[in-house]
Amino acid sequence: MTQEYFRIFEAHIAAHGMPATYNDIPLELQRKLIADRQKHERRGKQASMSSSRMAPINITNVLPSQPQHMSHVEGENGQLTSRYHSDAAGLQQLEFPGLRDDALREYATWQQSRVRDPLVKAGFEKAYDVALKEGLFLESIYEEPNPSVFIHKGVPGGVAWYFCRRKDIENFYYGNKRMRLDGGDDGS
Repeated sequence: MTQEYFRIFEAHIAAHGMPATYNDIPLELQRKLIADRQKHERRGKQASMSSSRMAPINITNVLPSQPQHMSHVEGENGQLTSRYHSDAAGLQQLEFPGLRDDALREYATWQQSRVRDPLVKAGFEKAYDVALKEGLFLESIYEEPNPSVFIHKGVPGGVAWYFCRRKDIENFYYGNKRMRLDGGDDGS
């Protein structure tokens, strides 16, 4: 819109108030706006016709790095393994307060609280026992998840996958952090 159109529109608003619909805009302004639009469209068509004589432009899109995600693949003997598609350097550091074995116990209990079946609960207990015996604490499981370690020690594949799942460890970490901040736990 040009300044002339704004002046016409401003005068109309001052005299009649803000228009509610297109039909409330003064006819003179409507005609000028339509004529301008048609003129602009004609210029656009002429420009596109003249530009078609130019050489084509090749555009190569480069996608940003893919977000981290985990895929399941079959490992040795058909065992469930995991493969992360990002480097561990890009991970945020999670530092659990208190003793590492206490945090691991709380995590196993949290995982058990998310299932009803006693066999699955026992699987999470077994995963806890394996992690403790192998010296695998939450920070190390988070940084380098490897469900096959647990599977080879008798933990069911699905339980091992969830026990090593970064998203679950993050949910546990941030849920506990919120509880500590809200005063639900003194952190000791």
